[in-house]
Amino acid sequence: MKRGWLIGGIGLVLVCLLVFLLIPAKVGPEPLNRGGDLPISVKESDGPKVQNWSAGDRRDFYHLAEGSELYPLDWIKALISVKTGKPFLEQPERFGLIADPSDPDGLPMGVTGHESRGISFLGRMIGVNCAACHCTQITYQGKSLILDGGPNQFDLNNFYLELFSSVGATAKDPKELATFLERVEKVQGRSLTGGAKGMIEGLASVLRRQAQGISADEKSFADGASALFAKVNSDLAKDPSELLGLAKKDYIELRTKLKAANINAIDNIAQTLQSGDMATRVLNDIATKREEIRDSISDMALNAALIQARLEFLKKLAKMHTSESLIPGPGRIDAFGSIRDMVFPPVDYIPTTSPVSYPHLWQVGQTVWFHWDGNTNSLLQRNIGQSMGLGAVYDPKTNSSTVLPYELYRLDELTRRLTPPAWPAEMLGAIDTKKAERGRTLFAANCIKCHASPDKSTVEERERIVSLEEVKTDPTRVENYAIPVDRENGGKSFAVALSKAAAGFTDQSYIDNAVGKAEQAKMDLPPDQVAWRTNHGYVSRPLVACWGTSPYLHNGSVPTLYDLLQPAEKRPKSFVVGYREYDPIKLGYVSDRSKVPAELLARPPIMEYDATIKGNLNTGHEFGTSLSEGEKMDLLEFLKAS
Repeated sequence: MKRGWLIGGIGLVLVCLLVFLLIPAKVGPEPLNRGGDLPISVKESDGPKVQNWSAGDRRDFYHLAEGSELYPLDWIKALISVKTGKPFLEQPERFGLIADPSDPDGLPMGVTGHESRGISFLGRMIGVNCAACHCTQITYQGKSLILDGGPNQFDLNNFYLELFSSVGATAKDPKELATFLERVEKVQGRSLTGGAKGMIEGLASVLRRQAQGISADEKSFADGASALFAKVNSDLAKDPSELLGLAKKDYIELRTKLKAANINAIDNIAQTLQSGDMATRVLNDIATKREEIRDSISDMALNAALIQARLEFLKKLAKMHTSESLIPGPGRIDAFGSIRDMVFPPVDYIPTTSPVSYPHLWQVGQTVWFHWDGNTNSLLQRNIGQSMGLGAVYDPKTNSSTVLPYELYRLDELTRRLTPPAWPAEMLGAIDTKKAERGRTLFAANCIKCHASPDKSTVEERERIVSLEEVKTDPTRVENYAIPVDRENGGKSFAVALSKAAAGFTDQSYIDNAVGKAEQAKMDLPPDQVAWRTNHGYVSRPLVACWGTSPYLHNGSVPTLYDLLQPAEKRPKSFVVGYREYDPIKLGYVSDRSKVPAELLARPPIMEYDATIKGNLNTGHEFGTSLSEGEKMDLLEFLKAS
């Protein structure tokens, strides 16, 4: 037998034992009714308010799960990064995430910990929520400020890639797998005793030794268990999506069938565990209890198949976020390109070439049509799609998923109450009121046609679709969204297909989470009023607190508001993104390479933005570019106060 195959087989056994022995064995998601502990109405929260949020509101926004399930929380606390050689959760700023010292689990803003709905015996799972992308931080001369609802510099692709690479490296290295197991035990703060402790310590020692040092009993156990796991996984892998969310009764029924179908193999493994070295050193306290061993082996084999099904899902998610044709980098994502490639058949695949910036959220309460191109009026369906893209487990046949509509609605309510930040004069300097007043006149003459004040305009005025012919900005997002799906059968609108899929997942989430009709009516528009549409331009928005939404244009191709007031040919064609130092003159993050500390330039999330590539183009929107230098500075001063 080849050593690599043997060690790999033992590694698989050890991973399954880790699941089976270190995590409480709760099985399968049952319908949840959170109406009692997470009411539809906004909760009373503690503390003084900033941007109309209290400290309690912020805790919810930063860490309330919306359905994303990536990896067990205890495991990620014990996981070592392949990039840093340190615990994965250390230095979250390398992903553009913001550390949250107040979180008891040490999770950065936008990372959540929630009981798994997909494989509930895994315990709490980490996920990502809206704060990862929509809560930012600016720094200036040693001071820093959080802007709740501001577009963050989160690099989602690098986060997923490093997570999956680190998980893979741990599973491949027997010694690392053994020490990982010990770190998990320490994270959980408990010492195992009896058979569990003996089995884990025994197999951990096997992994640390060379293949030739493995005893005959250990080799027999590894061979038999690996063969059983492979057979069970093969039998169940015909439709792995069905294993992503088993109810308790289904789990028990499946285990019973598995045990009956493989009883001879199970008994052979049990015989090994009850004899010789394995019995005395690994399972000495249950070596005589054959039925317990049979049940344990059956559970381990089934759990191995469940874990494999989840890994297949995560591999698909990783591929979706790490095979971009145009690398988004910090602060951007091609969400609709990813959804197309994840939900619809492979024949409908198109390269993800239209990453867009994360928008700010402090005007959601006055917004009817969402996204840069105003393509839907359903915030709930939009957020359900987001949670799936961020790692919610789903079954495409039944539309069942780990999406959490009650939690999404709480986040929705928080977002609708959020007010824009005021210009931080104590940090960035006072506003020159005379210049700002002159800028007000210039704004009315040059900008208000597309950027009307939200409290002095109709929905039609403040959400006007500006055609590509008029705005002349990069067209890739609009072009890609308009490409049909089901092209083998003549094609149909992507918006129509997306609408049907979104409605299916939304309706099933109501069923899975016992959301009543009255609550549904509060969570979203009536079904016959929900719309998804294809537009041929980008939606105009008011410019409230736009000083805090750098970089600019839908694709983040212009670093500062000052640069946006320059003709397109004079805008930076290459600039740094991912640096948080603010420029209070140009209004945006410092982006000149020469002004970024040299030691940071090669360190994630900082990267170079190339504005000469289609999808990244900084063309168009040349409104106000003919103003004099003094007039441009007056206009910027007004925008500080808007």
